[in-house]
Amino acid sequence: MSTDANATIELLGLQRVVGPQWAQINLDRDYALFDLLSGARSDDPGDALIPPRSVDGADAWTGATWLWAAELDAVCKVYQEREGQPATELEAIAAAMHRLNGNASQRTRCVFRFF
Repeated sequence: MSTDANATIELLGLQRVVGPQWAQINLDRDYALFDLLSGARSDDPGDALIPPRSVDGADAWTGATWLWAAELDAVCKVYQEREGQPATELEAIAAAMHRLNGNASQRTRCVFRFF
């Protein structure tokens, strides 16, 4: 399978993103997961678990979207329930985000770019 998306943890500052930039990884093609993240590969964009958000002007349905750590946890939980297996890569990203966040739930965001 080829890679269709990557994920990057971004650390957020008061005014702007302060840096990538942690843990950019390539995600293997998994249309069920992509649908949950943004509806990026679905005939029905409403399949997205979290409403997509634009990143750097990209079309949120097909180009890029981002999630907070708690939202990524929710995606992982639903994926496990629907597919009967964990979303291991995303669970690791969410865990890293929680560690980086400390007691601030929105210190990091995970940006997904779809190709």
